[in-house]
Amino acid sequence: MSSLRRSTRVVQKTSAVQDPTKVVKTAVAKSTIKTATTSPGVSKRKVKATEKPAVKPTRSPKKKVRVGDPAAEDGPSGATIAKRIRDLVETRTALTGLTSIPTGPPTIDAGLAHLARVEPALADFIKTRNPHAVFAVEHPPQKSIFASLVKSIVYQQIHGKAAASIFRRFLGLFQPPAEITTPEEPITAVTWDVEFDRFPAPADVVKLSIDDLRTAGLSNQKASYIMDLAQRFHSGEIDADKLLTLSDEEISKALCRVKGIGPWTADMFLMFYLQRLDVFPVLDFGVRKGMRQHFGLPAETKTNARASPTHQELTALAEAWKPYRSLGSWYMWQLCDVKTVED
Repeated sequence: MSSLRRSTRVVQKTSAVQDPTKVVKTAVAKSTIKTATTSPGVSKRKVKATEKPAVKPTRSPKKKVRVGDPAAEDGPSGATIAKRIRDLVETRTALTGLTSIPTGPPTIDAGLAHLARVEPALADFIKTRNPHAVFAVEHPPQKSIFASLVKSIVYQQIHGKAAASIFRRFLGLFQPPAEITTPEEPITAVTWDVEFDRFPAPADVVKLSIDDLRTAGLSNQKASYIMDLAQRFHSGEIDADKLLTLSDEEISKALCRVKGIGPWTADMFLMFYLQRLDVFPVLDFGVRKGMRQHFGLPAETKTNARASPTHQELTALAEAWKPYRSLGSWYMWQLCDVKTVED
């Protein structure tokens, strides 16, 4: 039985051997290499297998690189940027220790003088902008607190121009469109009070549905945030009078308990409604971008994103602005031309 199996394997191996005539033909074919003619009319020639065919040098394909692309120019490494930030923080910390903090009641003019003193590189730029149009405005109490918080929610995480358009469409749900500032006209400190006067009361908002609010261009999430805020004001859970008596930290904590309101929204409320002059919105993209530009740090890219200043480092860099960090932050927005809630 075993001899039969061995004979079967021998037969299978034998049948797998190629035909000798095919082997010879294959060898002959491999012994010559046919090359294409380089010009018409030139006959092809056979080259021996031992002869190396002429090979044209290949060129690596040219990669199109845009100006400003990290691939176009080698910028500083992440480690270099991180060291630069640490050195900058140390220098700024020493500067803060040598700079006298302004005394007396905080005013915008005193704040501008202080910023020009601690940021001499910004002195000329400071003169080209007018923060009085933003911070030197008295808002009517009570009703406008609700309006300011609603506006901050609308502006969360979207471009300022798009947010302004949605905000006006939101107002259009409660008043004739003809009475609303046109979308092309920015809401300034002058028109802001007019918008406050026309702003719906919490009782008006709670009469609508989430779907009604979404017709203004609000996302489902933001519409639910505004509805939740309106219900809290309408029920008296949020007391506007009491809110105004709290410190910056206490107000921030109280507002962050509300659905959809976080540190950024609380900071915007403190800066632009209550006009607290020493607020530093460290989470704001525009402020971070402006600080990178002002302090000479390279723009954030995929290759150096980890070397971006931390919140702690940014706070240390802004320490010299005290007690006018709101003004310093506003100028960072102006540097990189970022539209803010109040612009």
